Amino acid sequence: MFLRVSLNLGLITKVKKIFFAFGGLFCILLTLNLLDSYYSTRLLPFTQVNQVDLGNLSVTKAVARLKQQKQPPTTVRLVTASQSTSIKSGLLNLNYDFSQPIKQEVDQFRQKNQLDKFKTFIGRFFFPKEIFVPLSYDQTQLGYFLTGLGKKINQPAEEAWVELGRSGLVRSLIVHPGKLGQQINQLKTQQAFEQNLAQNRVELVVKFEKSAPPLTRQEISQAKQRARQLIGHHTLLKNEKNRLEFNFNDQDLISFINPRGGYRQATIRLSLNQLAKKINRPAQNAQFKYDPLTLVVEKFVPDRTGLHLQVRQLYQLILERLDQLEQKPKQFNHQPIKLPISTTQARIKLADTNNLGINQLIGLGESRFYHSIPSRIHNLTLAAKRVSNIIIKPGEEFSFNQVLGEVSAKTGFKQAYIIRHGRTELGDGGGVCQVSTTLFRALLDAGLKITRRLPHSYRVSYYELDHKPGIDATVYSGDIDLRFINDTTHHIIIHSQVKPKQLYMRYEIYGTSDGRQTKIVTHRTWGYQSPPPPEYILDPSLPVGAKKQIDWAAAGIKASFTNVIRAKDGQIIRQDTYKSNYKPWSAKYLVGPGFNNAHLL
Repeated sequence: MFLRVSLNLGLITKVKKIFFAFGGLFCILLTLNLLDSYYSTRLLPFTQVNQVDLGNLSVTKAVARLKQQKQPPTTVRLVTASQSTSIKSGLLNLNYDFSQPIKQEVDQFRQKNQLDKFKTFIGRFFFPKEIFVPLSYDQTQLGYFLTGLGKKINQPAEEAWVELGRSGLVRSLIVHPGKLGQQINQLKTQQAFEQNLAQNRVELVVKFEKSAPPLTRQEISQAKQRARQLIGHHTLLKNEKNRLEFNFNDQDLISFINPRGGYRQATIRLSLNQLAKKINRPAQNAQFKYDPLTLVVEKFVPDRTGLHLQVRQLYQLILERLDQLEQKPKQFNHQPIKLPISTTQARIKLADTNNLGINQLIGLGESRFYHSIPSRIHNLTLAAKRVSNIIIKPGEEFSFNQVLGEVSAKTGFKQAYIIRHGRTELGDGGGVCQVSTTLFRALLDAGLKITRRLPHSYRVSYYELDHKPGIDATVYSGDIDLRFINDTTHHIIIHSQVKPKQLYMRYEIYGTSDGRQTKIVTHRTWGYQSPPPPEYILDPSLPVGAKKQIDWAAAGIKASFTNVIRAKDGQIIRQDTYKSNYKPWSAKYLVGPGFNNAHLL
C-alpha cells in the first residue's frame, strides 16, 4: 500500500515537471512571437533618439514626435579667416533626417533570430539605447554658398611669369614675381562641416588654400638668366606634307618658362590647343561638275585630307626643345619640329571626278586683309568669287582682267579706297588687287610661267602683313593685268577661298604635278625714302571730329626677288626675277566733319 502511494506521487511529480516545462516553453515561444509581431514596426522600450524617449512607438509616430520636439537650428555659425558671424540655416537646407536611422533600428531588430531578439529586449531594460542623429545638409547648396562667398573674400593670386616685351630686345625682359593669394578650399570646408555636425556643433569653418609666395630676388635673377638664353631664338613647327608651318618666337618660348623651375604646363597646353583649332579638320570628299565642251565649272570642291594634331606628343616635343634651347641654343635654334599629325583620307578623290588631269594641289597663295573697311572686304570677296573655278587648258594664257570683267557699281562693286594718280581716293572696286596679289603668290608657288605682272606704285600695308615687300601684283583696266600660261601638260583649275570673318584669303591651283619645285631666293630691298606727312580725308559719314586710320605710312624702297623653278631632277627650268619700285607713302586717315581743316588736303 505504501509503495503504491509512493509510485503515484512520483508519477504525479514527473507529470507536473513535464507540464511546467512545456508551459514554460510555451510562454517563451508566446513571448517571442509577441516580440516578433509587436516590435516588427516599433522601437524597443528605453530607446531614445536625440534624447527624446521613443520606446514602444511606431516609426511614423516616432518621426512625428521628433519633428515636434527637435527643430533644426535657425542659424549656422560661420567662421572665416577674418571674422565670425551667423547665416541662416535655410541657405544650406539644414535639417534632421530622422526617418532613416529609426527605420534602420527597427530593421536591425527584425532581422535578428528569436533568441537574439529576446536577449536584446531583456537587455534594453538594463542598458537603454541612445541614438544620435546629426543634422543633414544639401551639398549642392553648400557649394553654391561657398562659391558666392569666395567671390567676396577670395584673394586672387598672380602667377609668377616671364615676359619679353619686344622680340630680340634684352632690356624688354621682365620677370613678374607673382602675388600671394588665397581661396576657399571647398572640399576641406565640407569635410570640416560634416565633422562638426557629427559632434552636434552647428559651425561652418571656412578652410583656405594659399598660393605660392612671390619670387625671391634670387629666383628672379635665375629666371632672367634662363630667359636670356632664349632671346633671339625661335622654334619652327612644320609639316611639309600638309603644307603647314607655324612659329614660336622668343616671346612665346620665354612665356613658357616657369620662374620657379621647369615650364608653365598650362600655358604650353593652351598654346597647343589653340594651334590644334587652326589645324584640325575633318576629311572632305571631292565634288567636281563641269561642261566637258565649254569647261564651264558648275561646282568644284577639292578633296581634303582630314588632319588631327597630336597635342600630347607635340607637348613632349616642345618640352624637349625648350631644354635643348636653354642648354645649347645655337645648335637647336634652326632645327624645326615636325608637327605630329594623324590623317584621315577622303573617300572620293579629285582624280575620281574628271579626266582632265586635275587631281592634286600644285600651287598655293595666301594673304590677309586686316583693317579693311567693309566695302573693301565686299569687293575682294566678289572679285575672288568671279575669278575662281576657272579651267585653263595646256598652253593657254589666262588674263585676270578678262575673267574678272567690268568693275563698276553696275556689276556689284562698291566704292572703297584705291590709289589713283598718286592719291588715295574712293573708287569702284577698291580691294580687287588683294585678289590679284594672292593669285600671283599661288602662281609663284606652282612655278607657272607668268607673262604679265606689274607692282603697285606704293607699298600697300595689306600685302606686307605676312610677306616681304615686293610680292604683290596690281591690276586695272587695260594692260595693267596679271597673266600667265599653263605650261604643264594637263588642264589646271584656279580656286579661291575667302574667309571675311578671319580677314584671310587663299588661292589654290590644282592640276597634275610634273615634279617641279619652286623657291624664292635673293630677296632684297634698298633705296629707302622716308614717308611723307599723314594725309587726312574728309568722310561725312563719320561722327563730328572723329578720326579713323585706313592706311599706314610706308617708306619708299626698291625691292626684287627671284623665283627659281627646278624640274623633278633638280635641273633649273627658269629663274624669274621680279622688281618693284615703291614711292614713299603717307599714313591715311578718314576724318569726320569739324576735324581741324588745317590737316585736310
